[in-house]
Amino acid sequence: MIQPYVFSMVLLLQPGVQTTPTDDEQQVVQEQQPEPMAPEFARTRIAEAISEDYAFQERVEMLSEVYSRCEDPHYRASAAYNLGALMISTDEELSSTIQDGIGWLQQADISGVSQSLRANARYNIGHARYMLAHAESLQGPDVTNPDGLSEMKKRLQTTVEVLIESAGAFRSVYEIDPHNDRAIENLERVRREIQQLRSQIEALEDLIEQQEQQRQEQQQQNEQAAERLNELAEQQQEEAEQNASETPQDSEQQQTEQSELGEQTQQEQDRLSESNPGQDEQVESIQEQLQRAREAQERAEQALEEGDQQGAAQHQQEAADALQEAAQQMSQMAEEQSEQQGEQGQEGQQGEGQQGDQGEQGEGEPQSEAEDGQGDEINEIAEMLLDKERREREARRVYRSTGRPVRVEKDW
Repeated sequence: MIQPYVFSMVLLLQPGVQTTPTDDEQQVVQEQQPEPMAPEFARTRIAEAISEDYAFQERVEMLSEVYSRCEDPHYRASAAYNLGALMISTDEELSSTIQDGIGWLQQADISGVSQSLRANARYNIGHARYMLAHAESLQGPDVTNPDGLSEMKKRLQTTVEVLIESAGAFRSVYEIDPHNDRAIENLERVRREIQQLRSQIEALEDLIEQQEQQRQEQQQQNEQAAERLNELAEQQQEEAEQNASETPQDSEQQQTEQSELGEQTQQEQDRLSESNPGQDEQVESIQEQLQRAREAQERAEQALEEGDQQGAAQHQQEAADALQEAAQQMSQMAEEQSEQQGEQGQEGQQGEGQQGDQGEQGEGEPQSEAEDGQGDEINEIAEMLLDKERREREARRVYRSTGRPVRVEKDW
């Protein structure tokens, strides 16, 4: 974990020489803005604000008042710094509060009243952005199954983007204070985490690609199954029409043909179970129609054995209707899968574009090779990533609860 470095401070620099305004100037100031705060009073207010004797909002108001009313740049910068440190160390750790804290720390850095304050502000900006990268508001909904790999990828990309900003802040500390070992150590830690996340993103991209290939194969299988069911329905319809006619039919031949149609229907049932192990509502509905067709075919075979040509025709018509319904549902399922693949393909292209724009100067891109895998392997790797993410989230929670900033003794 990165080392927190958040603490409050009061600058002890002597205030600059104050000039006494003329009566006319004093009149204008009083009309346009509140009375300026004296540096000595500003120093006292800052000390009170960081003493933790007041509630969070009261401390924010006290520091904001110093920043808006005190004209001394040193105490204005100190107020901005302490506002930022206060906001990023609040127990609530809301992303909006952290963002506000970063804004105040940036203001303290821009003021440039001392190199020490600027270095501390930049360090805390890096720490705050690290917290922001892992804030729950940016994490999005928890992913609990491999079908959410695209959502997980987007979430990791967002985390990487903010971590890059964190690394940039820690690196900027080195520009002011080359001997700040904690900033250098944190920079390396954040960079390693970025590399790890990018490796996870690449692994997810491989899994998503494999899933896409499986979906395409599944779609093709369902389209072919729909065609076969249509052919079976047509053949069964012909058998029903022949037996419904008054012309006597060859009973033995009719039994053979009907038996073959029954075997083909059973094969389609078996294929459907093997190619769609999930057994969702659509698959279950198709299976019900095939089972209905199979039972009607068995009754038709029995009727043909008994020489009941009209009874056989009635059962064959029932089987033909069930097969036709199964074919229509199978065709609809394949069409929906095609539409879903198109939507996911567009999302994947957008995600690749975002990942391509990411980068930080001085960071190398990890290389990895995609490996072929079956469905079980995809699920296993995805579950591994999910477990790893849960462990890291718990580690960050422990860090936030135990790694609170250590207060420094006041030296005024």
